[in-house]
Amino acid sequence: MMRVLLREGTVRYESVRRARDGELVPVEIASSLTEVEGEPVVLSISRDIRERQREVRRLEELTLHDELTGLFNRRGLDVMLPQQAKRAKRSGRPVVVMYGDIDEFKRLNDTHGHERGDAVLVAVARALRAAFRETDLVARLGGDEFCVVAEDISAAHLAQRVDDAMDAAGREVGITVRMSHGEVVSGWPGLEEPAELLGRADARMYQAKQARRRS
Repeated sequence: MMRVLLREGTVRYESVRRARDGELVPVEIASSLTEVEGEPVVLSISRDIRERQREVRRLEELTLHDELTGLFNRRGLDVMLPQQAKRAKRSGRPVVVMYGDIDEFKRLNDTHGHERGDAVLVAVARALRAAFRETDLVARLGGDEFCVVAEDISAAHLAQRVDDAMDAAGREVGITVRMSHGEVVSGWPGLEEPAELLGRADARMYQAKQARRRS
């Protein structure tokens, strides 16, 4: 640090200090080189940065999570999926992906209002999160579209869990809630990139939507 001070005159860095109560506190330290009675002296000022770090973590959470439901958003899914794929590759288990959207959600919003619609989205998110393991990914992609990425589960079992979750969400909000989804797709990490797997699931969802519109 002394070399930097001699070259730059000031230096700023983060460290940890122990408070009087024994707690370790993150601090930012600003040091500058000055002179006192002709002698070089290093003057340092430390500042508690706990609140700043909490705010940084909060903002990081917001960039990866949907603000309304607390689920991962699309960016969060893109960030977390490669990690899940690596874990599945090590275990040798396939990854199963489903895209789905809530049936008649626009009509629900138009009939009952956006507050009611938001309550349904929150209930669906809570039910989906409870239906799958903590290591599985559940994301809200926007609007009424959701995505589930799970390991070591059959496509039929995943679809059944989603249906059961919709029943639970419906009981919570007092109306019938159903989710339409494309054919559940599965892939083997290492043989298929995560983005390709999501692309296939997205395509199946689009095909299912087109079929519903034609029927």
